[in-house]
Amino acid sequence: MATSSTQSRASVVATSRAAASPTYRQLTSDKLVNALLTLDDVPAGYTADKPERTDPNKNFCGYTQPNKENGYAAITFQRSSTSLIGHTVRQYDSVADASAQQDALAKAVRAGCSMTDNGTKLKVAQMSAPKLGDRTIGVELTSQGATVDEVFVQVGPVVLAVADAGVVGSADVTQMTAMAKKAIAKYKSAAAQS
Repeated sequence: MATSSTQSRASVVATSRAAASPTYRQLTSDKLVNALLTLDDVPAGYTADKPERTDPNKNFCGYTQPNKENGYAAITFQRSSTSLIGHTVRQYDSVADASAQQDALAKAVRAGCSMTDNGTKLKVAQMSAPKLGDRTIGVELTSQGATVDEVFVQVGPVVLAVADAGVVGSADVTQMTAMAKKAIAKYKSAAAQS
């Protein structure tokens, strides 16, 4: 049987855990686009494509997403034809839905596979990744002439992806990590509950 002091300690622990877990509001399509990285956030020399609001539903090795996102925004930055940075935000109905998405992605990537994208065969492999957000999954895609290093970071009900691509061996993990940190900060600023 719990004493009042035991119950008080349990209440304090539960309260501190709740305070440590921030909540985020659902963003509209326009606010998701506004939470994307911009030219001001990336290194000098890049140009930006127009932001996208529709998910092309391309998944690594064709795995099935357990939940459909309720919001999507993406942008690509390019410097010459050999270097690019990609950023995607997928918003889900709940933290549990975003977690299930990360679980499915991790399972697909751990299995190792290859896939074809725009006629190019890509090998998919799990990659070590910095610990960012609530959960981070690293993925490396390689083809004959290019490498794409990408992190998928869960922050509450969203999964943010940041990729750095270049000719084989030139993808910059340090740059990718810096861009991911900026993407997380921008999302948190846009979605934090007041």
